[in-house]
Parts: sequence; C-alpha cells; structure tokens
Amino acid sequence: MVMRLILEDEERHHGLLKRISSTLRDALDWTYSPDALPRATTSPEPTDEDLPALARALIDEEKTGAQALRGLAQRERGLGGGLDSLLLEMMAMDSDKHARLLHFVQRRLEARTRAAKREKTTDGRSPA
Repeated sequence: MVMRLILEDEERHHGLLKRISSTLRDALDWTYSPDALPRATTSPEPTDEDLPALARALIDEEKTGAQALRGLAQRERGLGGGLDSLLLEMMAMDSDKHARLLHFVQRRLEARTRAAKREKTTDGRSPA
C-alpha cells in the first residue's frame, strides 16, 4: 500500500513536470500545446465577489483539518506499528498543500474582482 501511494504521487509529479515542460516550450516557440498548463486569461471575466471569501473559508478549513490530523497522529503514534500515524501526517501535509493551492486561487479571484471593478469605473458605470 505504501509503495502504491508513492507510485501514485510520482506518476502525478511526472505528469505535472511534462505539462510544465510543454508550457515552457510553448513560450519559446509561441505555440500552444493541449497538454500545457492552462494559460491565464488576458481579459479577466467578472467574478462573483463572494468567491474570494469562499476560498478563504476553504483555506481555513484545510488548515484546521491539518491541525486535527496532526493531533490525532500524535495521539495514535503507536497504532499499526506507526503506519497509521505516518498516514495521518501525510494527510495533514496534503491539507497544507491544498491550502496553498486554494491561496493561489483566492489571489486570482481577488485580482479578477479588482479588474472587474476597475473596468466598471472606466466604463463610466459605478462599481456595485
């Protein structure tokens, strides 16, 4: 089971590295490959103003979950020869990773919201 978890992570990492490589090659060649990372939109679409707050709430939830998992791992250190505790720690690390990814999403949503507000004020309309 442990080796399968490692293999799954490695396969995902290799897939991401290939996508990053395609993205860099596309930047050099002025091309767009279907397996490249998604490009940032040049003209941000309006975003519901509640979405950044929702992302923040999800970040907080991931952080709280990570703390709970670490506490449980600490308390159950002797279970399963240490495997249970190790897996709980790994899950906590995944929650930390999810929080970082959500923080990226939150920043992008906030930027879209700001851009939409600027666009509204330059169009002569008052921001909502």
